[in-house]
Amino acid sequence: MDHQKTMSSKETFPDAFTEFEEFDNCPMCHGANFKLYDQPTVQLCADCGLFFHSPCPTQQEIKRSYDSGATYEAWSHAIDNHKRQFRVRLNHILPHAATGRLLDVGMGSGLFLKEAVAAGFEVEGTELAEPGLEAAHEFGFAVHNGQLTDIDFGMRRYDVISMWHVLEHVPNPGTVLKKIFELLNPGGVFAVAVPNESKRLILHQLNRLGGVPVWDWGWGTEIHLNHFFPQTLRKHLQKIGFEILDFGMDDVYPDTSLRSRAIITGHNVSSKIFRWNFGQDMYFICRRPL
Repeated sequence: MDHQKTMSSKETFPDAFTEFEEFDNCPMCHGANFKLYDQPTVQLCADCGLFFHSPCPTQQEIKRSYDSGATYEAWSHAIDNHKRQFRVRLNHILPHAATGRLLDVGMGSGLFLKEAVAAGFEVEGTELAEPGLEAAHEFGFAVHNGQLTDIDFGMRRYDVISMWHVLEHVPNPGTVLKKIFELLNPGGVFAVAVPNESKRLILHQLNRLGGVPVWDWGWGTEIHLNHFFPQTLRKHLQKIGFEILDFGMDDVYPDTSLRSRAIITGHNVSSKIFRWNFGQDMYFICRRPL
């Protein structure tokens, strides 16, 4: 992990975080020009626009939380919806890459890899938490255990790399994106989805009037360390060298009602026209130039 120092809490609880760390540099652009945006931990980088938490739980603590199985248990009750979401996400990739070797970073339960295999891809995944690793082995997928930046891939390269709602969880998003660029073959495609903080920032401002905080995390929940605006992520992807092929609202609705389809369509139209949307989540499809 980049430029950090570790602290301990004074008390120890089996179901609570006990070890925390602070960042001396922005985890995306590595600059030192950031300041506290909102109590108690949300920092804003003036150089790249990333919101990030410092202090935050250490990676060992975060892994301990995910290994408890609480987060995966919550996901297990919506498997059918997740399958539909992953089919939609795969359809964003197929116009740009229809075959080849695919790596899914933070593969979770492996549902996206199942969709990719059915479409004809040769697949691998990476995963940190034990419940995800167990699921991957049950499906028979090749899986690399650990953080992407700690894994030695040797000379292995990929035609597609996907990262569905993982970048917001990693402690070093800038370093992760650089490694993904290096792991792609020339002409390779990178697909990434993250929460869109355009909407959440408005809700956060309303929180000052007494609403519920939207940037909190806790034991057994999804732990978001980074928060992105569309332009924040777009500029950093382009800075690394990616060509942006597509941008839109990531479909995370649990239903296929006319209302949800209309919302997604509206946000995707604004994405194409303005390169911005206020949808709940967003995706980018990128290419490493030839």
